[in-house]
Amino acid sequence: MSYASCHEAFSARTVDEIKDLLKLAYKAFPDLESSRGQRKEELIRPLVSFVSSVKILQTIYQKLSTIEQVTLQEAVHKNNGLFNANQILAKYGGIPIFKVDRWRSRETNETASILAVLFPDKESLPQDLLLLLRNIVPLPQETIMQGVDILSQTFSVSSKNKLDLISHETEESALFDVITMLRLCEEGTIGVGATTGHVSASSAKKIRAILFSQDFYAPEEDVSRKYDVQIGSLGIKPFAWPILLQAGKIAVNDHGKLCLSRAGKKLFSLPGHEIIRHLWQSWLDNTTLHELSRVDEIKGQKSKRNPLYQPCEARKIIVTALSLMPRDTWVLVEDFLRYMAASNLDFEIAKNPWALYLGDAQYGMLGEGVEVINNRFARTFLLEYAATLGIIDVGLTLPWSSVTDLRELWGADELSCLSRYDGLKYIRLNSLGEWVLGLKTTYERKNKEKLTQFQFLPNLDVTLLSQTMLPSDKMLIDRLCHQLSERVWHISKEKILDLLEQGKTINDVKALFTDLSSDGKLPNNLVIFLDDIDKKSSNLSYRGACSLIECKDITTAQLLANDREFKKFTFLTGERHLVVLKDREEFFRKHVKKMGFVVFFKAE
Repeated sequence: MSYASCHEAFSARTVDEIKDLLKLAYKAFPDLESSRGQRKEELIRPLVSFVSSVKILQTIYQKLSTIEQVTLQEAVHKNNGLFNANQILAKYGGIPIFKVDRWRSRETNETASILAVLFPDKESLPQDLLLLLRNIVPLPQETIMQGVDILSQTFSVSSKNKLDLISHETEESALFDVITMLRLCEEGTIGVGATTGHVSASSAKKIRAILFSQDFYAPEEDVSRKYDVQIGSLGIKPFAWPILLQAGKIAVNDHGKLCLSRAGKKLFSLPGHEIIRHLWQSWLDNTTLHELSRVDEIKGQKSKRNPLYQPCEARKIIVTALSLMPRDTWVLVEDFLRYMAASNLDFEIAKNPWALYLGDAQYGMLGEGVEVINNRFARTFLLEYAATLGIIDVGLTLPWSSVTDLRELWGADELSCLSRYDGLKYIRLNSLGEWVLGLKTTYERKNKEKLTQFQFLPNLDVTLLSQTMLPSDKMLIDRLCHQLSERVWHISKEKILDLLEQGKTINDVKALFTDLSSDGKLPNNLVIFLDDIDKKSSNLSYRGACSLIECKDITTAQLLANDREFKKFTFLTGERHLVVLKDREEFFRKHVKKMGFVVFFKAE
């Protein structure tokens, strides 16, 4: 707590503690007026006088070491009087020793800083002293997030361990992938857990194969490390996309299949970057999945002790730091997290870290591993969600043997890393990220030209002009056309009618063909062809199931067919038969009974 006055702060200490503080003051200023008694109030008086003198405070500041000076600067001007050890350590690489502790050795206390007198409660400056120091202590230097313009091809974990470093520019991938995922949802072919909403292994494999650049890691990387941390069959992007679509209410879990929602169908008409912004903003407030749950090696997360905070606040603090990144610059993840601590952008994930553990609940408790827990949460959020959505570019190594913060963790003896996200080494805020985070008012896609080039021919054939074809475009053309050869398809009336039968409109079908078009336009012959299908397809409409009633003679059939009560749902077929809509069958039965007839229905 922060005390209002120095007198109040000193009064809260014991007599022995006050004597220790007096020794520090006398050591720094031998000429200081000594106490005239041993009572607590008499001991406090020279201390209050000591910290109330502007001249003494100025002299104290000049005598402080550099680390002591910056500690005071940060407390006075940045932290409202509070001593934040994590911030000082992150920003300056060290912290001063100034907490006098009678249980420590004499040597430790004798080397304690005079700052102990200025921070009587060991954590904060009294408010009256804070006001004095604001006119004495200069402002601290601004915290700077350092970075590099170009990544090297290797990453040095230690002097003996260098790993290959691969960069992934995610912006273009995400813009393709978000449309691909909506098309998959439209088909209803993504399998997810009926209760969890997590993608199935078979669907993850299908998603990975069709994404623009597949996943950050190939699934076969796990093979030689089957007894270590696994990337897993669900991967990173294939797992994240279904979760993000559900969080954004673009897709719904329909009995284990991911299908487009009404909102998703409306959003489908928007440009990809606007859909991504919607998904990003939805994810920041979503609580259905906690990023730390994706770090499989940290156990106890579902303990009855409720050890975790909800992730929303932590996500938003990380986003604040992302918005402060230097433009077009790669930043080391460790430097990014260090910058957050140095800038007081702290977040807490573990409400009760002692309930979390590695390996064994007794042997591997993470009570002292809060920084490790926060680090893994941040890495998961950045790689699995920010990078998947194309907000940041990433520089990755393989996760195994890529970190050094496991050495002092109990229970991590057999692990070479703690999660599949440990390979995240560098991040860079890209143009899409700047727009999504509100740092730019407009967004313009870098590569507007379609990567897959098709040509529509007069005979309703479609030919592939480009050397390659995106998997998502292959999926789309197969929904609309029959393939004739390796590079030629023919537009299929049957497949178009199938789509109309499934609830698509002819305008929806035109939009799909427009997505395939190189210039975003449809040739006249294709428009005429589709309009003709639309005209013919509307000639028939389903009215529902019906019952066939046989009349004994033509007269009875004519009488009932022309009855005013039956005209809307009863139709004459042939000379003696009536067709009655199934849902009006009971009404028909009751009304003919009033007319003196009885219908004998055969048991089915």
